[in-house]
Amino acid sequence: MKKIIIVMLMLFSFGASAIAGENEIKQEVLNAFNYQFEDAKETEWTIVKDLYKVRFKNNGKWMFAFYNADAEWVASGRYISPCDLPDYLQKNLKKNYSSFWVAELFEINSSEGSAFYVTVENADKKVALESMNYSRWTLYKDFEKS
Repeated sequence: MKKIIIVMLMLFSFGASAIAGENEIKQEVLNAFNYQFEDAKETEWTIVKDLYKVRFKNNGKWMFAFYNADAEWVASGRYISPCDLPDYLQKNLKKNYSSFWVAELFEINSSEGSAFYVTVENADKKVALESMNYSRWTLYKDFEKS
């Protein structure tokens, strides 16, 4: 359930978050983040719904993490390229969505497991797909294109 909330926040909350400075983030949340990601650089904090979201660079890659108000880690993820997907997911994407381009692709890890989410689109259609725990792609959301 938490993973679904995180994905919805990632895909649909671009206008619904408030940028927060580190002085607006609870010290316990900052401590939990710094302990878990001690090499993080270029942190950008936002508050999304009732969660703290931090976008940061770790070992040269952009990542994000979510913490609740009790400073508990909820989920973390990283933006990836299609070549970082397992082979069978790459092949399935190429086979079934050959006329689409990848608009966004990320991997999320939480206590519920791992998942990949990709948004693909073409001139007529935009689709979000999900692969839970390395299973095949399933439709997550079909977007209306204007």
